[in-house]
Amino acid sequence: MKRLTFLVLIVFLSPYSFLEAQTKKTSLQKNNLKGNVKSVEEFEYGMIDANGTIEKETETGSTLFHYNRSGFISEQKVFDSKGMMGYKTKYEYENNRCVKETYYNSKNKIIERWVATYNEKGKIKEAYRVFEGKNIEKIQYTYDNTGFVVEEKWLLNDVLFHKKLYIHDPINHTIEKKMLDKHGNKTATEIATYNAEGILMEESKYNYQDSLKGKTICIYNKKEQLIEEHNYGSNNTFEGKIVFTYDEKENIKEENWYDNNNQRTTNITNTYTFDANGNWIEKIEYDTELQTGFIYKRKITYYN
Repeated sequence: MKRLTFLVLIVFLSPYSFLEAQTKKTSLQKNNLKGNVKSVEEFEYGMIDANGTIEKETETGSTLFHYNRSGFISEQKVFDSKGMMGYKTKYEYENNRCVKETYYNSKNKIIERWVATYNEKGKIKEAYRVFEGKNIEKIQYTYDNTGFVVEEKWLLNDVLFHKKLYIHDPINHTIEKKMLDKHGNKTATEIATYNAEGILMEESKYNYQDSLKGKTICIYNKKEQLIEEHNYGSNNTFEGKIVFTYDEKENIKEENWYDNNNQRTTNITNTYTFDANGNWIEKIEYDTELQTGFIYKRKITYYN
């Protein structure tokens, strides 16, 4: 059940946060936070019993997020149950584009840095990671005249070790990605289909022999919220699905998991308490099958 909290909030891990920076949504919008949010501190507490009453309310840890006035995350800190920092990440922006991420350990020592540069169209040209004090990992992007990425190179200390080739079909809104090793041999293929708004509708993954490894189909409502996720196996056989429902404030209200026989295996309900801005400050996440759950609480501050 803890998966939901981290799925909703922690979406900033490199190098994908640089790619996320190219989208139109701010960090607040992606995390369904309303108003001029300055910081969010989220605490996880103990379990609740089958009757929905609190068995124990003991803090097990917290995560603190700071946002700039443009709505983008500027810092993230993770603490244990004793209030000791486990790690920290700082984010720097230029023209609302993330250009640097710096990671710190529990002793506030830098352990890793990501730095990105952009082209004249605002697309990432190169991102590189410095870690272990000396090793440098680079990602280099090449685009066509329409702005679509066509090649992605991964280098370690300037030696190529991985490459992705992109083939775009703007008419059918599909993108084919071919993964190659350092010798140019294909290792895998992914084919994704998007709607006209650029939202993922279907994704299939294949091995180096072009045999299907798995497929995911996504279904959305009119608000572009994911309401169903269908998963298929290597033989294109149905493996299960997840069905989501939302409340009027666009938070996940219920999550139902089904097996390959379309029988429900998990039912998770979320009950919220909101502040005056419509952001939740307490969430009870309850698994009706296991008859147990967790409590999450938030302290939210706003810019004046």
